[in-house]
Amino acid sequence: MHHYLRGQGLSVKTVQVGEYVEPYKNEAISFFTRLLSTAIVLASCYATGGSLSKQPDTEEMMMMASRLTKLSAAVESTVRYKNPSADLDERGLLQLSVKHDPQLLENFADFKVRVLSQDRHAIVLICSKDGEQGLLEDAGCTSTMDRHHWRNSPKSACSFTMNTAADCPKTAQQARHSN
Repeated sequence: MHHYLRGQGLSVKTVQVGEYVEPYKNEAISFFTRLLSTAIVLASCYATGGSLSKQPDTEEMMMMASRLTKLSAAVESTVRYKNPSADLDERGLLQLSVKHDPQLLENFADFKVRVLSQDRHAIVLICSKDGEQGLLEDAGCTSTMDRHHWRNSPKSACSFTMNTAADCPKTAQQARHSN
């Protein structure tokens, strides 16, 4: 065989098996390391439900919190001063509240938005689109953002944790009537 190849103008070199395998050993190790890394990333993606991050982006959530305070103030104003029908559902109350500025609600198009109306006050809850996780909760009667549920571990359910009787300050007139 060697004579035939040499006759064709090709050179033939005899090598030991170890000499031939050694240069490819590091390449094989690198390949298996990359394969293992990929498997770990995919496994963690599966374990977190398709997301590689455990927490929502802080900057994004703070911007959303700012937008929520505006939405909750609009809903509070509607509940407090426009006397909406008692049989109005959450979606109807939201639509009525943002009639003057639909962008207030459009900011949350990728989320589930819930409203609780109690004692002429309103609480707005923002949840993940699938309705599984509570992210932000704000009472329209307070001047600051109230609850950042997205920071909780384990994750918070998409349910109200606030109560207007406890979380909304009473006006001087309400305080006089309750005594």
